[in-house]
Amino acid sequence: MVRRAGGAKGPVENVVIDPGYFDVRLPARGRFVHDLPSGYTAIAYVFDGAASFDADGFDLQNDHSLILWEREDAEHGSDLPVSVIAGTDGTRLLLMTGKPLGEHVAWHGPIVMNTQDELRTAFRELDEGTFLRQRG
Repeated sequence: MVRRAGGAKGPVENVVIDPGYFDVRLPARGRFVHDLPSGYTAIAYVFDGAASFDADGFDLQNDHSLILWEREDAEHGSDLPVSVIAGTDGTRLLLMTGKPLGEHVAWHGPIVMNTQDELRTAFRELDEGTFLRQRG
């Protein structure tokens, strides 16, 4: 599936988690609605201005916070809207969506792996300068 929003098509295709990455800019009191497929997860990160989300009126400002949506599989597989309304000065936010992998997550700092052993290996390789490798 290729992610689309308002007629724009994203460049990422054929990735198992079907990611969507949207840079949303809204004028004062502007509105953005994105249908999140059933079973998907989304996060929004506001980095300029303020916004309200969904019918709950959950407010998020430029304070390094995230809002998370975890859409359970609906009985009929219907999409569920993520709704954003900008504050009085407008807003800019990142909206990221995708299908959860359902794997265990081990996270420390900027590195995310599946197990604590993998994290230890990654940090050892980072210290040794071998964490990133060139592929021939």
